[in-house]
Amino acid sequence: MKRTTMIGRFFLLVFTYLGVFFYALAFTNKTGWAVLLFVSLILLMEILSLISPLRGVQISTSETLIAHLGEPITPLVTIKRAVRLPLFFSRLSIHLPFEKKKQTIRHYHGQTIALSLSWSPKKRGWITKQPIERIGSDLFGWFEKTRVETLSVNWVVLPAIHPYAAAGLSFIEYVTKRDYFGDSSYTIKTYRDYQKGDPLKQIDWKTSSRKQSLILREYEKYEPVKWTFIFYGLESEYFEELLSLFYSISKMYPQQAEFLLIGENISSNEQNELENYALIQPLKTLVEIPERNHRNICLFLPEWTEEVEKILPEQKKKQFSTVVYSQFAREWEGAYEKENTN
Repeated sequence: MKRTTMIGRFFLLVFTYLGVFFYALAFTNKTGWAVLLFVSLILLMEILSLISPLRGVQISTSETLIAHLGEPITPLVTIKRAVRLPLFFSRLSIHLPFEKKKQTIRHYHGQTIALSLSWSPKKRGWITKQPIERIGSDLFGWFEKTRVETLSVNWVVLPAIHPYAAAGLSFIEYVTKRDYFGDSSYTIKTYRDYQKGDPLKQIDWKTSSRKQSLILREYEKYEPVKWTFIFYGLESEYFEELLSLFYSISKMYPQQAEFLLIGENISSNEQNELENYALIQPLKTLVEIPERNHRNICLFLPEWTEEVEKILPEQKKKQFSTVVYSQFAREWEGAYEKENTN
């Protein structure tokens, strides 16, 4: 049906041109010749749009792109001529497959153009090959040709920012706040002379009176406990949601801490942190939880299983705090709905 329609449109265009041509010959006046010239230019544009090859249009990008799952972004591509032959499209449209929004260039004749495309990542990953579609058409949109090619890219798609990230961060701060300030104890470390700027409440007035000079009490300080947060990638329906929450907290956490990912398809190289968030997949078999000397550990689990309990080191269980997503998600969702209702 489409082929028949295009053939019909082609003959309509030819018959229209022939009609104008014979009219100009029959009535040799300025109006007839002006109309013929105008129609001839349109016919030339139609013919060039039909014969110009889409492979003559080269699309490339050198941009390293970091995106979050589900968030629309605008990758930048460069379009230029790839052949020496004449090239003309009345309309040239470029877009990524499955994206409704297209970028259209009118009267493209081979010039170099930087174009921002529309893209909403649907899946985490490290993308090196991306299909891209180009559509060339004539002035009236009667004749279209399509070409899909693979574009070499370097795009990293990270987990989405979790909608309850703030609630998750508040909970983590509640768990760890007693340890990360390094507060003073009540044990006196030493006495020394008062210096400008020292807190007045630490002055020992009895000793100062005896020595006739201001003497300050210095207290022992608790060493702040260092924390390691571990994402344990059990295969679960909550895997992606927990990864999103863990990633969001790692970006928002106000203190220095270690964030570890345990799962399939990741690298141990710390420089590949972003790639690991993009590439990690659920564990096929359970692995041991790494021990961290002089650190407390907060373990993030999609859901609690008996198998996980078995692999927790017995002597370390008391130092483990656990976030089980299947439990806390229901609480956060309930609190969120209640807050919005009020």
